[in-house]
Amino acid sequence: MEKKEKKDQKKKKVQSDKPVTVHITNHNKFEKGVGAFITNLNHLTIVMDSEGNMKLDANQVPIMPHTDVDVEERQPEEDEGDDDVLAVVKKCFKSTSEFTKEKVKKIIEDYYNDSNPNLALIEITLYDHDQLWHRNDHKPFVEALVAWGLLNIANDEIMDSVLSSIRHKHSNLPKEGGYESWGLKFKNEKNTCTSIGKELGETMPYRYKKKE
Repeated sequence: MEKKEKKDQKKKKVQSDKPVTVHITNHNKFEKGVGAFITNLNHLTIVMDSEGNMKLDANQVPIMPHTDVDVEERQPEEDEGDDDVLAVVKKCFKSTSEFTKEKVKKIIEDYYNDSNPNLALIEITLYDHDQLWHRNDHKPFVEALVAWGLLNIANDEIMDSVLSSIRHKHSNLPKEGGYESWGLKFKNEKNTCTSIGKELGETMPYRYKKKE
């Protein structure tokens, strides 16, 4: 009887020490900190030990090419003391200083050329140089340019046309990484973004680590 009890206790201990495997698929939501999420997740296995610690097997990562971790940056809340222009610009730009405005003004003058698709390249470059909260939040971007007096949008119909052109251009450009990683297919666009980046100068550096 005593031997049986010891055997049962030993069995329970082995079971408790055995890692528990948790499978996460597209039907689950997996969050990693505030504002982070995993998209296009096909399958993910997390192992939990007896103490409740959960670990991801790093060997799984290479076989999940469609799994991306996106971190959405938090933008500031509106201040009651903000005027109308500042409130609009703050929804898009991280800095609303006169210095930033003058930099953007020069870029619009040099690279817009009344071509709405060019606004997509300007938007991407500004994001890649850490000036915008989001890479593809087009309407707040255009509204900020209008609020600053850098772009003239006469009515909603024209606004819709401008946004449509920007979206179309964005949809035909790489969605991951910065413009410096773009291949030969996007040589012209990359050159434009590179030129814009040089105008932004050292005070607005490229946000991605450059390959040596």
